[in-house]
Amino acid sequence: MNKGGPGEVLTNIATGGLEELVKSRLPAKKKGNPVGETITLYDASLLIALILVGLILGYHAQKQQEKQISEIMQSWIGAHESQLYLQWGPPTEVYSDGAGGKIVVYTIRRQFVAPGSARTTVTDYGFGMVESRTTYTPPRIHEWSVYRAFWINPQGYIYHWAWRGL
Repeated sequence: MNKGGPGEVLTNIATGGLEELVKSRLPAKKKGNPVGETITLYDASLLIALILVGLILGYHAQKQQEKQISEIMQSWIGAHESQLYLQWGPPTEVYSDGAGGKIVVYTIRRQFVAPGSARTTVTDYGFGMVESRTTYTPPRIHEWSVYRAFWINPQGYIYHWAWRGL
């Protein structure tokens, strides 16, 4: 009989060897991968595609945020400094612009806390001997400053702006 033909399938099913037949058709597992699974070209391509989509969406979101900040800053052109102070409060720093006006700077502190984690691994040595190890990673605090600056002419009107940091 031809190996793998319909006759073998029927014979194996009839003799209860369906499980062995299915196992014989599965690809062999590679020993190098700790999970024991073979990574196919399709899987790798799918992973790369998902990473690229994530990067593109992240880039797009950042560009949208930058555009929004620039629009807000631009909306202050021609406004009087008193309106700025009413809305934003007192500036963090004030400098001369060298032409009789001033540059007011708002420094904003941002913070992000990456949560901590605990990972436990259990090793069973047999004969009732079990070892458990827990590795704890504490939360991490990331801090940075963002800056918003407005140039104000001698008459008190905003004529230029700049920003840095999201």
